[in-house]
Amino acid sequence: MKTSYYGTLPAVDSANEKQPLMIGSHIDTVVNAGAFDGCYGVLSGLAVVRAFRKAGIKPSRPITVGAFTNEEGIRYQPDMMGSLVYAGGISLKKILDTVGTDGTRLGDELQRIGYAGDLEPGSIVPHEYIELHIEQGPVLEAEGIQIGAVENLQGISWQEITIKGTANHAGTTPTRLPVLTIRQSRKCLKNGCVLSVILFAQCTKQNVNSFTHMSFHLQSIIRGKLHMQLTQRFAYSAKKMWIPR
Repeated sequence: MKTSYYGTLPAVDSANEKQPLMIGSHIDTVVNAGAFDGCYGVLSGLAVVRAFRKAGIKPSRPITVGAFTNEEGIRYQPDMMGSLVYAGGISLKKILDTVGTDGTRLGDELQRIGYAGDLEPGSIVPHEYIELHIEQGPVLEAEGIQIGAVENLQGISWQEITIKGTANHAGTTPTRLPVLTIRQSRKCLKNGCVLSVILFAQCTKQNVNSFTHMSFHLQSIIRGKLHMQLTQRFAYSAKKMWIPR
């Protein structure tokens, strides 16, 4: 097993010089995601290697088990950090200088826990990559199916929406008055800010839309500003995506 400069752990099972089959995932997770989020994919790679060894069979290609660093991006941003560096999408220096939510520097923390290795990013180029992952959704259970095969990947769009108006007291501001906050909310609906999201979700069966965060304040006041975060995921090519704005 070797460790990269940024903490990703690729373990190579064979000295075979062919490009390896990489099996892996991540081992970090979000709060309350369960013990198998990500880890299931890493353990499956180890199980494959163990099965080959137990059977006394040498695979035609070496097998690399990969555990990618910081897939979720909870403590350090961006998410997908380990695979992003591995694929050359961001510089190693920028990642190591990343400051976490607790004020620590990623490079310093890797040194502290002993996972600042010497393997260059992308130095192991896999022939193919396989990842086994828990579904994290209700579809398989609802359909009575145990295993699902991934057919495509979803593109992700994150948007922030702010509705501005006039703050006031909730107990003394009647709805019959033309309060700016109410006008702005109606205008937002007419312009399709929220309605278009609902219609788009209904028209595209493979699309997932969700308001992941809405900022609220005290119950007794009318907000002068409402901030929303919209997450959209598409199983389409970029040309077929339409994101309401």
